[in-house]
Amino acid sequence: MFITLKTRLANPASISPMKISALSLFLHLLAVVASSPSALAEAPSKADFTWSPNVGEYVSHGRVTFANGAEIRTFRSDGTPQFGCEFSGVAAKTATSNSFYGTGPCDAIAHINVAWPSTTNAKVAIASTNCGGTICHTYSDYYVFLINGSSVKVLQVGTGHAGPSGKPTKFTFTFSGNDATSSVITNFYSGEENNLGDLLSSRRTLLKGKGYVHDSFRPQYIDLVGEHPERFLENESLRASMVTKTGPANFRALRASLSGPGSSSLLNGRFVLMEACQKHNCDSTWGAVVVDGFTGDAAAVVLRNGSKTVDQYSTRALKDDIDHAWVERIYAGEGGYVSLNKGIIKVSR
Repeated sequence: MFITLKTRLANPASISPMKISALSLFLHLLAVVASSPSALAEAPSKADFTWSPNVGEYVSHGRVTFANGAEIRTFRSDGTPQFGCEFSGVAAKTATSNSFYGTGPCDAIAHINVAWPSTTNAKVAIASTNCGGTICHTYSDYYVFLINGSSVKVLQVGTGHAGPSGKPTKFTFTFSGNDATSSVITNFYSGEENNLGDLLSSRRTLLKGKGYVHDSFRPQYIDLVGEHPERFLENESLRASMVTKTGPANFRALRASLSGPGSSSLLNGRFVLMEACQKHNCDSTWGAVVVDGFTGDAAAVVLRNGSKTVDQYSTRALKDDIDHAWVERIYAGEGGYVSLNKGIIKVSR
């Protein structure tokens, strides 16, 4: 919410100190409002770049070079997994390397939809993936690539559906040099419907450069993005409800299972997924802690190589239609996948 205050002073000297104090207080309150999470969700007043999917001519790029020399490209596995993806995806390389690495997007079809200001000197690129079947033509998973030092960082936006006529999804970006200073996605349709079957729109706001959050995301959880699960497990306030569910012995076992290298990401503007493996036993035991940014509820899972058994803990009952967004992202081991059925996490191999 941006507020413009227009004040006309015919004779500034005639204003009393009391009125000046009141005006100062009012301006201070406006500043507080402008810094609130809801204010962050407003679109920039003047965007450097704006793009809408499903509007205008369809374009797909196979490769994009960024202004820092980093590159991204699409790939197709054709039966032989590449970068941990058995289908199609997007790979990247830094400005100083000739080796590509997987960036996360993976599905039957992967596209780099747009790059700005060009495909050879980009500051931003937007990619999408979908399952490729007829049922998938109305929605895709969207990803934003931004410059990050000599490489790029990929930010998952979430699953976006084609909205009603005349109300397209709109990605907006403002830049200072090569850095994105603000970005807002308006009319984003994540699949939620009202009681008449109409898709409900929402907004995604780039917060602290760490990820795109839904309007309902609580800003205090954004600092967990990019952190190891231990950041949650060591925090007495954050972990309190989880300890109540697990008990001390199971909590210690969970902590040990996630004691090795790890990473985290923001999913669907809502979930902070923090994954790690067990120290000195990475190929055999791994898992994740996830925090619901809307409510603060948390869940934890531990998986073991070759086993279908899953250690599962959560501070609220898992809901298939909501929590599948993070459950299906958990690594299941070679040739396996994780799913959620009636609130129970299962591994298929």
